[in-house]
Amino acid sequence: MGNLLCTGLFLRFCSIPSPRGLDYPHHSGHGLGADWHEEPRIVPGSDTVLEAGMVVAFEPGNYGEDLGVRVEQIVLVTDDGCEALSQHSLDL
Repeated sequence: MGNLLCTGLFLRFCSIPSPRGLDYPHHSGHGLGADWHEEPRIVPGSDTVLEAGMVVAFEPGNYGEDLGVRVEQIVLVTDDGCEALSQHSLDL
């Protein structure tokens, strides 16, 4: 996976165009463990390096004036990317 910083992954999420031109006002994910939201945090300014073995909840979302949605997907960070642990559909 190289040395991908959490802030870099956050910026990648933000660079994906919204199909409806919606806003993106929050973090993109967080680690899973003993607390609700723990490291690694997928947020701007985070210098945490994503490492193989980390379990992360990716939850990018889109928000408009009266509409918002986030679909969380749990992934295991691997040496060459990630493996989706969630089995639910991402279709909306």
